[in-house]
Amino acid sequence: MKFPLACTTIKNSLVILALFLSIDAGGQQPIFKNYSIDNGLLSNEVYHVIQDQEGYMWNATGQGVNKYNSYSFKNFNQLDGLPDNTVLELFEDPKGRIWTVTLTGKLAWIKNDTINIYPYNDILFKHNTKKRHPIKKSFYVDSLDNVYISFYDNNPIKIDAYGSVTMLKPQQPNASIIQLITKDKIVYGCIKTTSGLLIKNPVIANKSHNFKLRKGFRSVSCRFKQNILYSDLNRLHYFDSLGKLNTHNFEKQILWISEDRKGLLWISFLDNGIKAYKNLNFSESVYHFLPEYDISSVTLDHEGGYWFTTLKNGVFYTPSLQFKKLIPGKKGESENIDNILSFDKKIWFSGGSGKYFTYNFNKLETIKYGKPKNFGNSKMIKAFGDSIILSESNKGTFLIYKNQLTKISKRYFSDAIMLKNNNIHLFYRRKSKKINTPYYAITEYTNFYEIYTVQLYKDNEVWLGTDRGLFRLNLKTKEIKEINSSKLLRNRINVIIKDGKNKLWIGTQGSGLIKYGDTVEAHYKKEDGLSGNSINAIKLINDTLWIGTNHGITRAALINDSIQKTYITDITKGHGLPANEIHDIAFLNNSVFAATNKGVGFFPRNIQPHSSPLYITNFKISGKDTVLLKNYQLQHDQNYIEISFVSINYQRNKPIEYYFLMEGLDKKWRKTTDLSVQYPSLDPGSYLLRIKAVNSFGKTNSDEVQISITIKKPYYQTYWFYATIMLLVVFLVYTVFHIIFKFRLKEIDKRSSLEKELNKSRQQALSTQMNPHFIYNSLTSVQNYILNNNALKSSEYLSKLGGLMRRMLDNSQHTYITLQEEVEALQHYVDMELLRFHQDFNFELDIDKQLNLHEIYVPPLFLQPYVENAIHHGLRLKKGSKQLKVNIFNSNEQVNIHIEDNGVGRRKSKEIQENLRSIHRSQGMQITKKRLKLFNKLYKSEFKVSAFDVNPVNQDTGTRIEIVFSPF
Repeated sequence: MKFPLACTTIKNSLVILALFLSIDAGGQQPIFKNYSIDNGLLSNEVYHVIQDQEGYMWNATGQGVNKYNSYSFKNFNQLDGLPDNTVLELFEDPKGRIWTVTLTGKLAWIKNDTINIYPYNDILFKHNTKKRHPIKKSFYVDSLDNVYISFYDNNPIKIDAYGSVTMLKPQQPNASIIQLITKDKIVYGCIKTTSGLLIKNPVIANKSHNFKLRKGFRSVSCRFKQNILYSDLNRLHYFDSLGKLNTHNFEKQILWISEDRKGLLWISFLDNGIKAYKNLNFSESVYHFLPEYDISSVTLDHEGGYWFTTLKNGVFYTPSLQFKKLIPGKKGESENIDNILSFDKKIWFSGGSGKYFTYNFNKLETIKYGKPKNFGNSKMIKAFGDSIILSESNKGTFLIYKNQLTKISKRYFSDAIMLKNNNIHLFYRRKSKKINTPYYAITEYTNFYEIYTVQLYKDNEVWLGTDRGLFRLNLKTKEIKEINSSKLLRNRINVIIKDGKNKLWIGTQGSGLIKYGDTVEAHYKKEDGLSGNSINAIKLINDTLWIGTNHGITRAALINDSIQKTYITDITKGHGLPANEIHDIAFLNNSVFAATNKGVGFFPRNIQPHSSPLYITNFKISGKDTVLLKNYQLQHDQNYIEISFVSINYQRNKPIEYYFLMEGLDKKWRKTTDLSVQYPSLDPGSYLLRIKAVNSFGKTNSDEVQISITIKKPYYQTYWFYATIMLLVVFLVYTVFHIIFKFRLKEIDKRSSLEKELNKSRQQALSTQMNPHFIYNSLTSVQNYILNNNALKSSEYLSKLGGLMRRMLDNSQHTYITLQEEVEALQHYVDMELLRFHQDFNFELDIDKQLNLHEIYVPPLFLQPYVENAIHHGLRLKKGSKQLKVNIFNSNEQVNIHIEDNGVGRRKSKEIQENLRSIHRSQGMQITKKRLKLFNKLYKSEFKVSAFDVNPVNQDTGTRIEIVFSPF
């Protein structure tokens, strides 16, 4: 768009000739972070910094040594075992040991965070006769544990692993080696002679140069490319590959010389910071950093960051020299930049306060167009054709054309678009005022929501991003339509762009990124890889989205028109941006420029992410530290474990996210930002702990760490224990069964024996009941009846005798019979005795009606002996009335049988029987007693028999036999 030059004065507008001020491109600086004692350093007096092969940073300070893992410092000092607190130099040997060179020349090394004192420090002490300090950068340990060291005003020495000392002396007379130079495992010598310096090494020939060396303790040497460099206060001597000497004089004394792996030569100066050179042309430096500080050393870490140690101010760290910050304006002015654009091969941005800036990698120019006190903050800067439109909050909107600035409105605008007819539409936050000028047309829209961004869609259609969501404006009809197909589109919208397929990419305030066609096609949030959910800027270039959020920049390559987490890279303040709050993005050449609340930062567009090492730092078992291993075999009571780890990432802007999975326990990956995980109660089994980390670029490390853990079962859960228990159970079962079997055999034998005895006693009982005396008496009674011609009685008696004998023989065939059968047999016996003794006594049988004698079992022939005894030994010996009574009843669920007579009693009967020794004595009761005892043992019954005198006072008045047993 070109505007007529004739129209330079317009009513209600202001034309100002811009004032250009040029600022050197030195206004660009990397971002530095300062570590001091407030951050964990032992001292702000730092002499040396190195990075070990695992990635840890080590600092030698005036109060000991610091080890830094990007999270915290671990300190080592004299109380921890160092030989001295003032450490001048650090060195990592081929075995990974960190050597400390102290001010007093005493050595130690640190391995696995354990300090080991060098065993030959006494030899060093004896050699350093002048008690000078070690020369910096003149210490070396090779793979054979040979130690090389130089002291001021002393020749270097070499001490082997066994303590043997070799003095490194030059062949020239009156000469001494004053510096060792080590590189690529080759030791060089810088030799002082009476006439000057001599370089001795396997490559460069011996050359002597005449010049006077000045006294001082600030000599440093190094090898740079094919040259040997040696500093002598403010002079730098360097020898080329042919041994030619060159000398350059600097204004300040030299403190440090080193070469980094990128080929830069770093030289620090007293009171003048540090400079970097690409070659030995010292007229122009590539970088000049920290000019206010005394830099004692510098190192380039594995991530591309630089660490600068100072003698008074701790350590300065910059994450990358590829990231730079533009420092416009004066110190103390606001650094907030809202908008930035690439125009006319320059970067343009407004700083408010009546000025804007341009930058072309060589110059940072400031253009003032008014007094700062009259202007506010920048609101918009946009380019259309060959012109720029600029808005400020207090003074309105201006047009910049051919170095002329024209005020075109008193209002400021939030966004603008240009139509095909070159008409520009400016959009105010809430309403707009139409201004007639020859240059452009402005359409007024009133009573509308607050507009933050606009995007031309078609010739007459514009998408509006407002505080109430997405709207579509028809420029012809002035119709405004709210797009409310999704609640996501009702959030505040900060930025809208259109891609080549007419899809909208919409950045919201707090709700992430939306891809919109006719509907919401995709929604991306922080969980999907975005650096933040509040999006302020979106740029699309070469199928890659650059997204500015409140937490940095996200670079997302579009794969099949969509964003995939694998192809996302997050770029934050930790990598070198001035701040994380990104307001706008622009491109120039191959660089990305970011407008932030802390100025403008820029970096290469093809910045590549790096991986971050991940280490297991501790393994605790039941709260106790243990040796780090790849595989652990633990007992069942060692199942409380805690694993500590760290991903070393110095460019991180926030805590690293770690993902861990315990195979054998966890079903999915778990996330943490802690540096340890705990498993308080692992069951016996085999486990594999897998840990991976997401680095500062949002990339998951391809290499994960793994630890195999086996928790052994307690002995009572092992197979051998189960087998032992099973064998023991089998043995016990066998033993029990064997014992039971033997017991059963014994019981059977016992029972068989008892049954035999019982049968025998039963036969004896039968014999006693049917003994010859009983048969003889019975037959005699029959004979008497026959002789007396009493055929009826003899027949009755014989019938009774036959029935009794039949029952006796029948019952004796059984081990036990019913009580009913026993009573019937007893009745036959008593009836026969009544006939025999001519009804000489009265017999009474009383049976409890509640007893069912058919269900009560007793041994056969057990009542008759007691009744027989009562008749023959009690009643028969008595004169007068004779009574025999048998009473059977139930008492306390037991059967009671009482046999009572009113005979002569037990005492009188015994006396009579003793006097009648020739008379037959009945043994039935003794046999019955024995039978009942056997019966009790065999059938677990309880037959109890007791004898009582009916009248205890007058014992000659009768006897009662009581039989008690439980029915079975």
